[in-house]
Amino acid sequence: MGIDVAIIGSGRWGKNHINTVNQNAKNLGIEDIYVCDVDSKKLIQWEDESLKCFTSIEALLVDHKPDFAVVATPPETHFEIAQILLKQGISVLVEKPIAANLSNAELLIQQAEESKCILSVGVLLRFHSGIKYAGQMLEDNEIGDVRSIYFERHSSRSPTIGADLIDAMGIHAIDTILNLNNENEPNLISLLSAESSNSQVTKCEFLLDYGLEFKAKFSIGWGFENESRIIHIIGSNGAISIDFSKSFGITTIIDNVIHKPISDFEKYPLELELTHMAKNCTDSSSAKIFPSKTGIINGLKWSTLAKKELSKYLAN
Repeated sequence: MGIDVAIIGSGRWGKNHINTVNQNAKNLGIEDIYVCDVDSKKLIQWEDESLKCFTSIEALLVDHKPDFAVVATPPETHFEIAQILLKQGISVLVEKPIAANLSNAELLIQQAEESKCILSVGVLLRFHSGIKYAGQMLEDNEIGDVRSIYFERHSSRSPTIGADLIDAMGIHAIDTILNLNNENEPNLISLLSAESSNSQVTKCEFLLDYGLEFKAKFSIGWGFENESRIIHIIGSNGAISIDFSKSFGITTIIDNVIHKPISDFEKYPLELELTHMAKNCTDSSSAKIFPSKTGIINGLKWSTLAKKELSKYLAN
């Protein structure tokens, strides 16, 4: 017997979830797929896909209880929708940010534990094969002591009107840095530079200061001439470069020798993320939090601090 999945929100990213679930339903062990969106016009595109469509969560839950749901709605709705689902005993993969503040994030974690549900946050790069490979290299101390991490996500797309740059890209940068640094928190986060247009930050660079031994930076923004999705990790005995526009995309330099590891598990991160969620729903009858309570809270905490720095910049 397969599992049932609901995707709440069928906008740009919700559509990616729907397509990935639909195309990989057999491999994921998925039987029924429900799509929910308040805009009925968006649901028309799924009529020929044998998907069951609803214009409200309440209508969906009348006769259906999915094993898990993906919340891919606007950020300000994430907390309320995730809470409704968790209270019904439905596991949730909620896109970032999980909530607008730390107290609401903690409430969702508590609700997941009480309901014995899985609560996963859509920090997609934790499922990127190259980044996972790099994390294992760091754990094995293959490039020595890590001195710096640099994260760059430059998009050639025009800025989305009203979109928050930290919610769109900064959360991934901060989460990846924390992840690769064993979830250790920096001492402070500082805005190094920023550009804005029409009272909206379009480009920015931040420093995560850990002290003299290690520093991390990230640069994010829209409207660049060329796309760039890279991570550079410098160690005392080598370096790692990751092109996360590719499903694996990693180059290492150890003892001045360049290596390009070959991997046989090149799958798209979103497919791996959904596989992780489906497997946990099948194998577990207890609460599971991903990436972890610490990972979720610290990621949101430092993203919130980054937003405050940008608010100060816009106010000046």
